[in-house]
Amino acid sequence: MLRLARGHSTARFVITAVPHDTWVVRISAPASADFEVNVLKSDGEQLALLETTHEPEVCAITGTRVRCFLRFAIGANQTPGRWTVIATKHTGSETTVRIRITFRRP
Repeated sequence: MLRLARGHSTARFVITAVPHDTWVVRISAPASADFEVNVLKSDGEQLALLETTHEPEVCAITGTRVRCFLRFAIGANQTPGRWTVIATKHTGSETTVRIRITFRRP
């Protein structure tokens, strides 16, 4: 769980990426929250995962929550190691979000 303070706010956490696996990103937050999610890979490359939680192709509002699901294919993570996941909210009230990244072997 990440807490994003009122107004412009950024929170981050570190994961260990596994090479050549497929992976999925699941995001859950209050429906009123709007934020972006990026990853800073161990080689310095930044990967934009989600520009906004209002992307209808990957996010849906169910009740009071927005839930996003993104799937990445084999080869999308050619850089294994420590990745920093960064959630950035530009405006709005304080909120708590959940971001889960799962690596899977095909």
